[in-house]
Amino acid sequence: YKIEGEDLYLIGTSEHSMIGRFQGQLIDKKSLPIKMTSYSPCFRKEGGSHGLEERGLYRVHQFEKEEMIVLCEPEDSMKFYNEMWKYTVEVFRNMNVPVRQLECCSGDLADLKVKSCDIEAWSPRQEKYFEVGSCPTPPAPPARRLRTPPPPAPRANPPPHPPNNTPPTPPRT
Repeated sequence: YKIEGEDLYLIGTSEHSMIGRFQGQLIDKKSLPIKMTSYSPCFRKEGGSHGLEERGLYRVHQFEKEEMIVLCEPEDSMKFYNEMWKYTVEVFRNMNVPVRQLECCSGDLADLKVKSCDIEAWSPRQEKYFEVGSCPTPPAPPARRLRTPPPPAPRANPPPHPPNNTPPTPPRT
């Protein structure tokens, strides 16, 4: 979000920065998939919605977050999507924490997402499941926004797809 009185912004997620580093580049099909991860401070304007979350225990203004992203062939997008959300689930299952994966309905999907799921873990304190990660897979438009030049042969390669995953973030785990 924008810092008042400055021409500066704080990021809410690092996936845009990771994809953006390829802006304007020709990505050779042979180099795909490109798997990346980042760990960065992230900032949000909202600080919770109600109850415990209102006091900033789960929804905080500043937190550290890891992002996983893959640039892949469009036909491999769902394979990597499924692989990545399972990583988050495995973290909790390895700690014997009850966890579930909820597929988001199309009305709840943000713009430019084909499929998305939330990973929720059980909180004995709250006696409910709460979100600990999310995993969307967008279609080609985000990749097209990179303005990667087309390959020399006309219409040879579609832009790569960028499925991504937010594994468990420290404030919520």
